[in-house]
Order: sequence, then structure tokens, then C-alpha cells
Amino acid sequence: MSRKTEQPQNLAEALELLPEQQRAPLQHNLPSMPFAQQVQALKPERPVQFNLDGNPPPLPEAQAPEKDTQFGKPYESEAEAKAAQAFLVTMFLPAITAAFGIQVGRIWDAFLSRRPGDSLEPWVYAEGDEIGDAFARDQMTHLVTQHILYASVQTMTAPGFEQLAGYLKPGEWANVPVEELINGPDNIEGMNFSNPVTIPGNLAGGVGAGAGGGDKRQVSGFVSVLSEAKDNQTTLLDFKPAFVYKVIDTVDFLPGDAGSGIEQVFTVPLSRLEASGLAYDVPIEVNFGAPDTRIGAELPELVGKEKHLASVIEVAATAKEKGLSAAATLVTEKAKTLKTETLAKVGAKAEEMLSGGKDALAQKIADKISDVAGPAIDSASDKAADWLLKSLFG
Repeated sequence: MSRKTEQPQNLAEALELLPEQQRAPLQHNLPSMPFAQQVQALKPERPVQFNLDGNPPPLPEAQAPEKDTQFGKPYESEAEAKAAQAFLVTMFLPAITAAFGIQVGRIWDAFLSRRPGDSLEPWVYAEGDEIGDAFARDQMTHLVTQHILYASVQTMTAPGFEQLAGYLKPGEWANVPVEELINGPDNIEGMNFSNPVTIPGNLAGGVGAGAGGGDKRQVSGFVSVLSEAKDNQTTLLDFKPAFVYKVIDTVDFLPGDAGSGIEQVFTVPLSRLEASGLAYDVPIEVNFGAPDTRIGAELPELVGKEKHLASVIEVAATAKEKGLSAAATLVTEKAKTLKTETLAKVGAKAEEMLSGGKDALAQKIADKISDVAGPAIDSASDKAADWLLKSLFG
């Protein structure tokens, strides 16, 4: 008995229109429900929740794909390839366009009509269009942004923070280059758009390689930091993103994997068409900003250290202008190792002497630090600080 010819109502019925040899490897994974319901069934139950008071949730690990022996295998005949192509054009393209929009549909239409040797200039998208907006609001973008901000907190609170202190002015937002705060701005580890029922998951997925070269996940711009005094012992830092992402990827399947479950209904014939030379890579580039989010940190003693370090650097600059280069160098280098209280006293005394034109006393600072104050600075105890002041100033 022949199969009824009315419009198929779901993918299971559509598969029955295919030759048995092509249908069999796909059919076992396919639930008999309308495509819209299949998409809905794959969506996560709830979005990722971010804990702004602690560490962000870990980036998800890539799951091993289910194997399909037909994936990436060229079709044995032109007729078989044409049948698969007809199935994808009549079922896949309308479904993917309905699910993800016209821009995504055009990319897949191009994939099915391109041939090896066609241009590999990327199709470029940005916020304001369907694809750019989808990447900007994706859960993975939010999660990676959280990780970058927490990495920024760790960097700004780690030893050597003084190198970045010049960016901070209490009460004002300062932009710190993101490359100074994180490792690997040219390839953000873990930015894997793994959810196949989102536009980023449909087009980009993880980091691989295509005919146009390797996929990339890049970040550039700044982390904005606000420094505010909470009290005499604590500084509050507020971090927010002022950076943008660039995703460079290729819509292709070879090399690649079949995905899992319902994905294989389409990924297997798509990969086989590509292997048969009847479909070809579509490089894409997506530029989008980080989501508007913030995290905060409390830093004990940072207010004093930040303020007095700036004072000592200013004193050193004044000393240098007066020709006291040795004093300028030593005050700048040694002051960084002092405790906050000591640094305040030494910085204030040096500034007082310089403002009074007492160049000889400023030079005495340099001499004493060089000759006798080393042990006191290294130990940085209150007793040593008192000894240092008495030794320098009597």
C-alpha cells in the first residue's frame, strides 16, 4: 500500500517519503511529534542562574556526541544525494527558518547551494539584527562575561595590583584594558554555544575548524572599575563589562560530529551532502557587546595603600623634576613594599620636605633607604616603621 501523499505533519512522516536506505539510520532517534514541539522539548527547563555574591557557575563541559556511522559519508549515487537534498530543502529549510528566523534560513540555504571553491569571505552580523542579538543574549555569553569579571577581580586583588593602581580614581569609573586582566583574549576558553535550539548553538557550536580556517572567540575593550571608600580600612570595587565579543565560525559539518538525538535527523544528511560536494562552508563573523551586569568586591586596606602610593609617586615625580633622580627611583620602588601606615608617614614627610624646598633632606631619604632602611622595609612591621622614621628624621 502506498504512502498517503498529503503534506506531512511531522518529521517522522516526512522521513517515510525517503528511500528505505536513507530513512533507516535516522528513524530510530526520531520522536513522532511536530517540529515545534521537538524544539520545545529540547529547551532547558530554566535559564542558568548567576550568583553575584560568589563564584560564577562553572562553564559546561563539552559532551561527547553520539556516533553515527553514516555521518560524513558521501552518498553512493547522485540519485540518493538528490533525494537527500530535496528532503532538506523542503523540510529542513522551512523548519529552520520558522524556528530561528530569515537570516539563519538564508545561511543554511547558502550552505545547501554552495560548492567547494566558492568565496570564503565571512557573512558579518552585529547587534541590531537577529543573529547578533541572539548571540548577545545567549546564556553562554552571560556566563563567559561573569567569568571574565571574576578573573578581573582576582587580578585586581592579587599581588602586583600597584601596577594597575594608576587606573583608579576614587569615585570615578576607570577603564582597564581587558587584556591586562585575563589570559588569552584571542581565544576565550569554554565559549561553546552547545544548545542546538538556540541561534548560536545552531550556527556556531564549539571551537573547531572549517575551510576558512580555525574558529575563534575573541574579546576586546575594557573592564570598567569603580573605586569607592567604605571606611578607613576597606575599599569597594565595582566591576562592569565595557568589552565586546567577536565570534568567528563556519557553518559546516566536516570535520565535526553528528550531535545527538533529534539533531541527527538533519546533521547526518547535511554532512553527507557536504562530503558529496553538494554543500559547502559558510563562514560567519558575529560582533556583539557583553551583557549589562556587575559584580563587586571588598578590598581591606586598599584605600590607604592606593591613596598613599599615588602620593609617593607624585613625590617621586616632583623629586625627579628637581634633579633628584635617585630619590625619585628609590622612593617609588621601596614605597611599594611598605605597609599602609608606614607608607603614609614616609610619603607625607617626603612631600612636606619637597614642598618646603628641602632638597638635601629629600636626598637624605634616598641615602637612608639605600643604606640602612632595607631590613626595616623588608620586615614591614610597626616597630620597624617607627625605627625607619626615627632613623630618617631624628
